[in-house]
Formats: sequence, C-alpha cells, structure tokens
Amino acid sequence: MIQAEEVRKSYKQDGVETDALRGVSFSVGEGEHLAITGPSGSGKSTLLALIGALDRPTAGVLRVGDVELSRLNPTERARYRFEKIGFVFQEFHLLAHLTVLENVLAPFLGRGRERAKHRDIAVRLLEEVGLQAVASRPAGVLSGGEKQRVAIARALVNDPAILLCDEPTGNLDSKNSDAVMELLAALAAADEHKILVVVTHDPKVAARFPREIRMRDGQVQTA
Repeated sequence: MIQAEEVRKSYKQDGVETDALRGVSFSVGEGEHLAITGPSGSGKSTLLALIGALDRPTAGVLRVGDVELSRLNPTERARYRFEKIGFVFQEFHLLAHLTVLENVLAPFLGRGRERAKHRDIAVRLLEEVGLQAVASRPAGVLSGGEKQRVAIARALVNDPAILLCDEPTGNLDSKNSDAVMELLAALAAADEHKILVVVTHDPKVAARFPREIRMRDGQVQTA
C-alpha cells in the first residue's frame, strides 16, 4: 500500500521557495484504482513524481509497502522504479526510430538477459493492446492513440506493483481517450493486487474510478 503522512515538497527558483505540496496525507490500499484531480498547479503531478521516486519529499513520510522513499539513495530509487513502478505520461516518450516491440522492451536497454526473457511478455502485451500487427513498424509512424497503447504496454512489461499515469488522455481525442481508459482499467484489473493511480483534469476520466483524491494549492481537499 501507499502511505503519505504530512508530505511536503518545496522548490527554490531565483532564491524564492515555493511549496508544491503542503502537508499531504492519504493512504492507498493494495489493488485500489483511483484518480487524483485538481486545477493546474495543485500538486497532482508533483505527488505522482514522489510516489514514483522521480523526486524526494522535502519533509514528511512517504511509504510504499515497508519502503520509506525518502531514505533511498539514487541507486536504490532507480531499482525501486525499475522493479515496482510503471509510468504512463501525457507525452508518449517513445523512441520514434525503434520498432513498436523495441519500445515496449525499452526498460531493459542495457539488460540483455532480462530483455530476452521479457520478449514473450512484450509480444503478449502488444496482443492485449491490439497492436501485434504493427510490432515491427517504427513507433514514429503510429497515431496518437496507438502510441499511448504502446506506452501502456511498456509500462506493464516488468509487471509493476503500481501503475502511475499522468494525464494519459491529455493528447488524445475523446474516442481514443475512452479506448485508452478502458484498456488501462482492464489491464490493471487483471491483477487484483496492482495499484492504479491516474492524474487527470478531465472529470469524465475521474468518474471512471471508485475513488478520487481532490487537490488544491498543494493540499488534499477530499480523499
């Protein structure tokens, strides 16, 4: 589970300190699916980055299972991200010159043995997202909806305990947005232990989830 207790995050820019998160507390149980909502600048993406160990809290306690993330050194944080977290972003972050299958296997670049071991998993995931027919095409030629489905397969290839999605439908039209959200929900539901957290400003996306954490000005309004 995820447990946040009075988590704060501050940044300094031009000598001025800004509070992005101001004492955030909440918990997420194993297997929960939820949306984090709020206006721009409310701290949604900052919170997601902390859960994913892309950044560290300034103060407070943030635990995932029995791991306190603020205590991890850079090497431990990288291992935590690789083993526990899958990321899906608004920008697809695909390597346009690589094939679709190579993009799904991108987390294993430099890990030849693991890459070979996960190739069959990557192929299966492409079947599940409906892209097995384009596995050998360069990712750069795909449509926006197809690129996001590749990104979802890539996020799941290492079977992460937590799937973190930051505005995953932000660059998609309504038809592709609905398809991506249905796919995310179905893939996450296939593992009853997997946590799915989606940051979104779209009330239609948030309405798909049984739970919503609403944020404003760096604080949780409702959880």
